[in-house]
Amino acid sequence: MKPTTVFVALLFLLAASAGAAVDERVYVGKIVEVSPGRIGIGRNDAVVYIGFYGWAKALERLAGLRAGDEVRAVFGTGTPAGATAPINKLVDIRRCAGNDRQCAADGSAEDARSAMDERARADSSRQHSQCSRAMDEALLKDPHFVAPVEADAALADAMRGELNSFAGPRRDCAHAILAGHQTAVFDACVAQGCGERVAGGCGHLAGYALTDAAIRHAVLECRAK
Repeated sequence: MKPTTVFVALLFLLAASAGAAVDERVYVGKIVEVSPGRIGIGRNDAVVYIGFYGWAKALERLAGLRAGDEVRAVFGTGTPAGATAPINKLVDIRRCAGNDRQCAADGSAEDARSAMDERARADSSRQHSQCSRAMDEALLKDPHFVAPVEADAALADAMRGELNSFAGPRRDCAHAILAGHQTAVFDACVAQGCGERVAGGCGHLAGYALTDAAIRHAVLECRAK
């Protein structure tokens, strides 16, 4: 099985491991790659790549580690000198010894956290699919909604160009049709509660609802105005 790759941009996660502060996170696994400012840690079927700066002592210990070593790495966040935003900070790292109780406990906690995250992702995906189906069913009943259809790229570009050339009554007509289409999407989203699982909510979905099909419909309906 191909390992899952995860890039950690910034850690603002509560610790679930023994010996870690509430603003720190512990990773236990084998080093896949390592450099002074980046490390890849593999565990089970996942590899986490983390860019960071760190305490001098932590970086000294890091220098003695190699790919293949099993390690316990503790990360927090901080703002290095000259930077304007916080990034990951390596607080501590060490090689796991044989029968290492702390590594075993933290590794088990990490596995439990990963399993919980996976269940949450599966639940979110299932809810998203259910929401999408419900929205589709509601939109098909709304006369203001324009269902998506396959469109030739050149034709779509031509329609967008024609829409942009509209003025006066043509522009007002087209804008009314497109606004009605977006409102239909927004209303269906709100009615089905789909905005709770989308960054930006239903307004975000409605904002991106101007499909080629909707634009083509508006142009064809309004070009004779």
